[in-house]
Amino acid sequence: MFDAGSAIGKLGLDISGYTKGMLTAQGLASVFPSVVTNFLANPLIALAGILKQVGEAFTSTFLGFARAADNMGEMADAAGVSVQFLTSVGAVAKDAGASVEGLANAMSFLGKNQLEALSGKDKDSAAMFAQLGVALTDVSGIMRSTEDVFFDLADAFKRLEPQERIAASMQLLGHSGRGMINTLSQGSGPIKAFAADIVKLGGAVSESEAALGDKFGKMETLIKAAMDGIKKALVLPALQLLGDNADEVKKKIMDFSEAAQEWIGKAMEFIKGHVGPAFEKMKQIWAEMAPVAKMLWTDAEPLMSAAVDAVVSIGKLLTSMIKPTLDAIGPILTQLGSLLGPILTQVARLSDWLAKVVEQAVELERHTRIIGAALGTGGGFGAVAGGAGRAVGGSNSQGGGGQINTGPINVTVQRADVEEIAEAMAKKINEATGAEKTRLANDYIDWLHNQVRGGGL
Repeated sequence: MFDAGSAIGKLGLDISGYTKGMLTAQGLASVFPSVVTNFLANPLIALAGILKQVGEAFTSTFLGFARAADNMGEMADAAGVSVQFLTSVGAVAKDAGASVEGLANAMSFLGKNQLEALSGKDKDSAAMFAQLGVALTDVSGIMRSTEDVFFDLADAFKRLEPQERIAASMQLLGHSGRGMINTLSQGSGPIKAFAADIVKLGGAVSESEAALGDKFGKMETLIKAAMDGIKKALVLPALQLLGDNADEVKKKIMDFSEAAQEWIGKAMEFIKGHVGPAFEKMKQIWAEMAPVAKMLWTDAEPLMSAAVDAVVSIGKLLTSMIKPTLDAIGPILTQLGSLLGPILTQVARLSDWLAKVVEQAVELERHTRIIGAALGTGGGFGAVAGGAGRAVGGSNSQGGGGQINTGPINVTVQRADVEEIAEAMAKKINEATGAEKTRLANDYIDWLHNQVRGGGL
């Protein structure tokens, strides 16, 4: 008989890579069966689907960033701040429960109040700035940037009581100011540090990126205008044709409507002329059959009642006949169950024991095939164990890895796995020569016998 394990051992073939690949493929197929089978059945379709998803994701990301950069740039211009300040500090504000839009509105209102306070137009805001100790101009008298004023305002807010923060925010930042209290109350240091991290990570929009976004926004607007022009060029001839022939088209519509109404009227008259008489005929037939049906039911009702009574009586009779027999058999069945129960339990235990014996025999056969491959015998247990008849004094295996002691043969493995032990033994035997190889094989077979008998495998 051809033995594949022996042939592989004699030829020195290494199929571990193939085996690993097949096991990996089987594992993938079991976890993602539809994905694997669809890809294998239609690789080009599956690849096209993947490329489509990648393309859609890239397009979505590209459009999202370009439009966001354009919008942030326009929002920053309207608020009078840099786009990097708006997007980085806006991220800090969002983390504190506000929003970029809220920050933009607050900065716009702050810049307006700063300008009007300097011009003397808004004395209340000027008094609030002075009370908070926030300077509106630098040492040379030039108006400071709204961003610098914002950070000084944050340091002032950090020192205020909660009610004072509400009044100051509403006065200087408008309706959006109340939403900025949590952000400003942190102080300028934490805000700047957090914003710097956002910029470093690429989460803010720079001036150059905003400029690119603005160009893209203009380009997108031009593309939309071009598409609208193309649509108009396609539609206008049809509109022109309808306009030039409006009276004729109107006449056609009117003629069609009149013809449709006339046809519907004739159809309804036809239905009425045929359905009406048929309905009257059905009413006449029902009127004639009603007395007959009533008579049949009157005659049949006693028969049906008698039949039901007969069935009930038969059921009671059968029950009275069978019940004594069932009562007599019941205790016998109970006794039989109590006798068979222990027997069936022992049979089940015997079955489990036989299963373990078979499992150990399979493991023993696997071991001996590997050793057979090392010796070049090509057979299973019988071929390797031929001539072995002496017992080896003592044997033990240590679980979990380490030194595996098989009497005179000692090998070191990473874990007490039967495959790994057998492979290590095969290697040691294969390295021996002559009578030493046969002696080591016989000793190992004896060890296997002891392991099987002792339940070690």
